[in-house]
Amino acid sequence: MTRTHRVWASRVRAEHRSAAATADLLQRMITAGAPDDLLRVALRIVGDELDHAQLCHKTLVGLGGDGDAVEVEPTLRRGPASLEELLPSILRTVLKVFCFGETLAVPFFAEMRKNARGPARPTLDRIVRDEAVHSKFGWDSLDWLLELGGEDLRPAIGAMLPELVQHFEGVYAQRVAEDLSPAELRAGLLSASRYRKLCWRTVNATILPRMKARGIVVPEETP
Repeated sequence: MTRTHRVWASRVRAEHRSAAATADLLQRMITAGAPDDLLRVALRIVGDELDHAQLCHKTLVGLGGDGDAVEVEPTLRRGPASLEELLPSILRTVLKVFCFGETLAVPFFAEMRKNARGPARPTLDRIVRDEAVHSKFGWDSLDWLLELGGEDLRPAIGAMLPELVQHFEGVYAQRVAEDLSPAELRAGLLSASRYRKLCWRTVNATILPRMKARGIVVPEETP
């Protein structure tokens, strides 16, 4: 399997994981009495992520990959044991998956799309359109949680930020830079150096300022 095929197969798995995470979050938000507009966006996101997984598989096949289904590991999650744990569990998912993960995905996929041609281009066109909606859902959900939790919630969020920054640093910013061929760029791949640069730029220029604007104490800027 070539590097291009491995990347697109991993994207199929990632989109399935995102669909599962959002479906799980939707159930918890319904139980917590979240506003109807947020619930409906979450429901849309589940469908978007399943569409993305299907499109990524179609792209994989279009780029010469195996037409067999990509094996996806089951996603098993432990739900909150009590109502007291419900809102903290929602907060953790909103911060990690949406305020960080989906907000970082916006520039990542936009950058992939710049050089993409052939089977990768329509898939990335669709994903780029959807990612901004998914990111906005995260920040809107955070605002709802802040209204519920009040001032007591802000220090808790601030305490979680260094761990989240470190997590995404490990995922994206510590990759070893590699050279991509023109064919790999046309296939929608992104080099480690671009992942790293876009990760730091988005954390420092978008994510942390948005947290600070909400009255949350943020860690110092990362390199």
